[in-house]
Amino acid sequence: MNPPQISNRIIPFKARLFPAVKAYVPSVVVGDSVIAVEGPASSSNSTVAVNLSSPSLAQQERNWASLLKDSSQLEEVGEPSQHVTGVPFVLIPDENIESAKEEFKDFIFARFHGDSPVMGRIIGVVNAIWARTGPRIFVHNIGPGIYLLKVSNPRTREILLSRSMWNIAGFPTFVAPWSPEFSLEVPPLTSAVVPVEFRQVPYLLFNKQSLSRLATAIGKPVKLAPETERKENFEVTKVYVRIDLQKELPSKIVSGFSNGREVLISVSYPWMPVKCCECGHYGHEGNRCHIKSLQ
Repeated sequence: MNPPQISNRIIPFKARLFPAVKAYVPSVVVGDSVIAVEGPASSSNSTVAVNLSSPSLAQQERNWASLLKDSSQLEEVGEPSQHVTGVPFVLIPDENIESAKEEFKDFIFARFHGDSPVMGRIIGVVNAIWARTGPRIFVHNIGPGIYLLKVSNPRTREILLSRSMWNIAGFPTFVAPWSPEFSLEVPPLTSAVVPVEFRQVPYLLFNKQSLSRLATAIGKPVKLAPETERKENFEVTKVYVRIDLQKELPSKIVSGFSNGREVLISVSYPWMPVKCCECGHYGHEGNRCHIKSLQ
């Protein structure tokens, strides 16, 4: 059998597929509202105009430039004078501080009393608890034990501010809305909102009115724990109470009824701010007492 004959004639691939189409290089001309497309050289009308309703590329670039100018571009404002030390002196007017209030509306103050965790620990804990679904909470250190938290989510910000104190990595942390009048000085820690657990409470007392009366014997009632509000467990009643840290807290209370019956209720405190055994102050342990080290 004779082998097949191979032709030496090479036919361009494009010509074989599209023999009637002449090759051309299209060009696009972008104007304010028209794109002109150059057609094949064989066509009688070599230009096709297409009217666009969307903005042109030039207009889009101008729009983006205006947005950047509004959000981040700076300008010359005021004229610095010379300080008595010889360096430039810039006076910040009160209206600049007022305008900052709107820009800092997403921020929350967080203050640790006594010792505080390292920065990385704080960032990890606050984002693991309150930003698991985003957006991320940014943490800024502005002083010893004092931080600014940028909380963009309004619901998360509301939850954080629903209590004045949280336990972050085992350290008592007080939170407050951002304010230009916020003082960086650490006031004495005299009260705190803590969880309180009651046991041997009759199940008929599992309502807000009765539990508020029991909590008032400890301090100022704040709210019911979710599991107590849903009546999931009648063995343990959990509430949040603002307590006076300068007073001794009871471990038992007696509830009485109009028929003369009395019930002994035990009280426990699952978490309390750290108290120093050396100086008696809250917020640090005895082995880290700064007052003791000065003596």
